[in-house]
Amino acid sequence: MMVQGFARMLAVMAPDHDWVWLGNVVTHLKTVARAERDKRGHMVDARQLLALGIGLMDQGLEMGDRYHAATCMRDGLLIAILASCPVRIANLTAIEIGKQLWYDNDCYRLTFTEEETKNAYAYEADLSPVLSQYIDTYLRDHRRRLLARGKGTKTDRLWIDRWGGVMGDGPIRAQIKKRTCDAFGRHVWPHLFRSIAATSFVDHDPDKVMLVPDLLGHASTQTAAKYYILADASRAHDAVQSALEIRRMAAVARLKGAKGARS
Repeated sequence: MMVQGFARMLAVMAPDHDWVWLGNVVTHLKTVARAERDKRGHMVDARQLLALGIGLMDQGLEMGDRYHAATCMRDGLLIAILASCPVRIANLTAIEIGKQLWYDNDCYRLTFTEEETKNAYAYEADLSPVLSQYIDTYLRDHRRRLLARGKGTKTDRLWIDRWGGVMGDGPIRAQIKKRTCDAFGRHVWPHLFRSIAATSFVDHDPDKVMLVPDLLGHASTQTAAKYYILADASRAHDAVQSALEIRRMAAVARLKGAKGARS
């Protein structure tokens, strides 16, 4: 990432110079680079994340006008939208009502221009109609309640913190990690939603894996191959865990049987 940023800076500072060789270096580094964190230990299925988001929103609805209802609804919507449209954290944070988020043809849409995305490719996606009623309720009730806790600052930003201010990427990361850790016993960070979405795509509908670039807003299909590897590794990890659990249960059963025989 550092070398890529350096290459972009040089391209702006000296646009007439031939930087193809540096672009090749960046491409090679992307190929051989390895992630700093092990994703597999934190992976959950995309359907579980969506269910968590909807569950939190239902919980918020059940709370009525209690203090934590608004933050519960907001966090659930954060997770549900990110599970449905795994955009980068910068885009998720910057969503404005009527600009990036708008209502069209019975569902909400997310749109980001070329200038707003990291890869300089426009991104458009329909949110599931299932989320429409939740979004309506959040905008009509819960977002207003959050804003009312602040100093009356007007904003079109979608995400509002518990003090009535605009929610930055740090608090958004923290809330997503907390909610997922509470639910699954391990936290899922926002960028991991992208790997989870692509991997789940491979797991559940491998014939359409070439749609992964559209899902993630990538220009190249090369990224899809990475998720084949991650999906295979994830399945292998689950298989090992299942085998260990079966052996553990068998050992417990034998131990109980031995105790019963002695008694």
